[in-house]
Amino acid sequence: MAHAMNGNAKARKNRAAKNKRQPSCICCKARSVRCRGLCEHCYKSALYQISIGKTTNDELEQNQLILPVKGSTAMRKAVEAIEAKRSL
Repeated sequence: MAHAMNGNAKARKNRAAKNKRQPSCICCKARSVRCRGLCEHCYKSALYQISIGKTTNDELEQNQLILPVKGSTAMRKAVEAIEAKRSL
């Protein structure tokens, strides 16, 4: 006789399967990827480091700390604007 799973067991099984499919952050390895290979926390941290001038987007890409952009996004335009202001 097959054993039927209750709702909680199915939910746990589905979450576990989903977590196995999602790649982890290339920086902290603890959370799932949100953007450019980083989790939300690490991505915001990288953008902050760029905005205060500690690093540039190109340096992060060259050191493989962030994945390259696959096109023009609103965030990419914002980063480029910050870098343009800094170079003036």
